[in-house]
Amino acid sequence: MSKIYMDFSEIRKANYVLPYLEMKAESVKRRIDRLRREMPDAVRDSYQISQRLEQVCRSIGGVEYQINQLHEVTNFCVEQYEAAEYENSRNAEAFL
Repeated sequence: MSKIYMDFSEIRKANYVLPYLEMKAESVKRRIDRLRREMPDAVRDSYQISQRLEQVCRSIGGVEYQINQLHEVTNFCVEQYEAAEYENSRNAEAFL
């Protein structure tokens, strides 16, 4: 049977970046929304640009939510895995 090894520091390091990416997505969403509001009415109304930009902002909001969920789930899983690994080690010592 192969041994499973988890490098928790690497997982945490990768997970640490996610809130930064979420902030960047929020920043992009705000810029697009500001651009949409500052655009002249004639331009905004042509080719449904306003509606399309609103849809882009909603899509970015969905990505933000997914990034946040990934961050939370990864933290939870690492905590659970560490706790299980600790418990298994403690139980193994009791048998030895």
